[in-house]
Amino acid sequence: MRANGINTQTASQIITENVWFSRNFDPYVNRINDLPFDHHTYAGLIAPRGLLIIENTGIDWLGPQSNWGCMKTANKIWQALGVADNMGVSQVGGHNHCQFPSNQQNDLNAFVNKFLRGQSANTNILRTDGANQLGFNDADWIDWTVPTLS
Repeated sequence: MRANGINTQTASQIITENVWFSRNFDPYVNRINDLPFDHHTYAGLIAPRGLLIIENTGIDWLGPQSNWGCMKTANKIWQALGVADNMGVSQVGGHNHCQFPSNQQNDLNAFVNKFLRGQSANTNILRTDGANQLGFNDADWIDWTVPTLS
């Protein structure tokens, strides 16, 4: 993303600001491609349980393109398990960092109602307000067919 002029936070920057990552991550900040996993595999560890990813397209340094691609790909794990609607992504900009906008409230309510209250709710949510799906094209990154797992 930085190569395309997007001012996103780098791995070497994120380790200096807070405790988001273990110190074990430090040796990889300049060797990201050496890591044998990406964020979609972390999300997949939660499958088949319910997971709602709430994101913000309005702040470039959060890496909304990467988040959208990783989480849209993670949803394929839930698809393979036959429960695609157990994992959702709601990515909406136009608000400050760490602020929850009202236009994502229905998405949150649906997941709370289904997974915490045991109620019927439509949790088939994969949405971004980023133009052109933020440039993410599945075929550019996913060269496999979603299997059927049980």
